[in-house]
Amino acid sequence: MEQEQRLETPRLLLHSAPPDLFELVAEDPAAAEAAIGASLPPGWPEPGLAQALRPLARIRGGWGLWLVVAREEGAVVGTAGFKGPPNAQGTIETGYGIEAAYRNRGYASEAVSGLAEWALGRPGVSRVVAECERANAPSIRVLEKAGFSRVGERGSMLDWEIHA
Repeated sequence: MEQEQRLETPRLLLHSAPPDLFELVAEDPAAAEAAIGASLPPGWPEPGLAQALRPLARIRGGWGLWLVVAREEGAVVGTAGFKGPPNAQGTIETGYGIEAAYRNRGYASEAVSGLAEWALGRPGVSRVVAECERANAPSIRVLEKAGFSRVGERGSMLDWEIHA
């Protein structure tokens, strides 16, 4: 598995996901772990998660799915990334998810902050946006800690952004 992009934050390694990640995990989890250089959570990914993330793993250039690896644990603790390349206005949308066993350690905020900084440093990117449910207090804290500002509401959703 070829890894296209790699970022380091104080506690995390962020790897862009190879396009065949989920096929390799299904066929040979040990080979997937060796290629990633980190252990995978037991039963990862759940079938619904794999179905949702598979198309993002196929997006190249760092504009898709990234694996969040906690260095100290040597484990994939979640995923983060983007929902495609930036649009013509220089905006890109981010998303994230941390496995339940690794939540409340600041990994999501650190990953989102690192990826937003990476994206805003790329030519043509001027804004990173995100959304979360109004009732999702942990996700609100993630975005606030990562430096995002709340800029709008749509029904039960809150809109967030950070600028270059």
